[in-house]
Amino acid sequence: NLSLPPVGNYLLRVSAIGYQDGFVNEVVVLARKERYDLERIELANGAVELVTLEVKARKLQLEQLPEGTIVNVQSSILTKGSSALQVLERSPGVFIDRRNNNISLNGRDGVTVLLNGKTLRLPLDALLGTLGGMSADNIEKIELLTSPGAKYDADGTAGVINIVLKRNEEAGTRGSISLNAGYGYRPKAGGSLQLSGGGAASRWYANYAYTHDHSTDGDLGAGSETVPARGGGIGFDFRNNVVHRNNNHQLGLGFERQVGEETLLGFGVQANQSEDQFSTLNQATYLLPQDSAFQARINVIGRNRWRNVTPNLFLEPKVFGGGQLQLDANYLYFT
Repeated sequence: NLSLPPVGNYLLRVSAIGYQDGFVNEVVVLARKERYDLERIELANGAVELVTLEVKARKLQLEQLPEGTIVNVQSSILTKGSSALQVLERSPGVFIDRRNNNISLNGRDGVTVLLNGKTLRLPLDALLGTLGGMSADNIEKIELLTSPGAKYDADGTAGVINIVLKRNEEAGTRGSISLNAGYGYRPKAGGSLQLSGGGAASRWYANYAYTHDHSTDGDLGAGSETVPARGGGIGFDFRNNVVHRNNNHQLGLGFERQVGEETLLGFGVQANQSEDQFSTLNQATYLLPQDSAFQARINVIGRNRWRNVTPNLFLEPKVFGGGQLQLDANYLYFT
C-alpha cells in the first residue's frame, strides 16, 4: 500500500536493482480516500555483463618511509626532459651547491650517492657532471635515506641517495624513445632510447640518453672601502657572467640469467661522458680618489670533459633458510 499524494495527474515509476525501470502513465488521483488498483507491472532484466575490469594504480610522487623519502620520478610531469641532477634539486631536503661541487641532505654534507644500490665512487665535480647527463626518463625512483638500512654502505655521514633505474621484467622485447626541447635563456634539448627483453630465464636491457643544456649564470657586486692612506674612499663595481654549454652522453647495458633455480648471474655496465664548455667574463670598475678610475676586464674560457665506465658482475645465490647472498665485483675507469 502506498499513501496517496494530493489530487492531480502523476507518472508512476518502479525501479529495482538489476532490472530496468517500469512506468505507469497517467495515474489520476481524484480524492484522498479512493482506492486505486494498478495494472500488473513487469520489469525487464537489466543486468549488464562485465567483460573486463581494469584497475590502475598511480604511485604518489613522494612516499614517506621510516628510512627516508622516496621520490617516484615517473609520477610527475615536471621530470620529463629533466636530468637526474635537476630532479634532485627539486627533491625535499636536497641542496646542490654547484659552485663548490657539493651535495647535502637535510643540511648535512657527506652524502653517499648510489646507482641501483652501487656506490658511485667519483670526485664530486665528476659526480655532478654524471648526474647532469643522466636522463630522468630512465629513472624509476630516487631514495633519499636519512636512516639507511644495513644493506647500504655506512661510509656516508649524512645519509644515502640511491638512484634506481627502470627495469622491466615482463617477457618479450619492448622499447621506447623520447625527445624534448625547450628554451630558458638558452636552448635545451635531449632524447633517450630504451630497449629491454627476455623471458623467464634471462633478461637484458640497453639504454642511451643525450642532453644538451645551454645556460647562463652570474653575479653582481658593488661596494666601497675607506683607505685613509690613499686619501679617502674607494668604490668598486664587479660583474661576472658565465655561459655554459653542457653536452652529456649516457649508455647503460645489462644482462642477467637464472642459473638453475637458486642462482642469478648478471653483468652490467654504465658509461658516461660529460663535457662542459664555459666562458666567464669578469668586469670590474674601481673608482679612486681624485675622480680617477680604472677598469679590469678578464675573460676565462675553458672546457671540462669527464669520462667514466663502471662494469659490474654479480652473483646472487640462495642460501640455507631462503636468504639471498649477493656477491658483486665492480671496476671504475675514470678520466
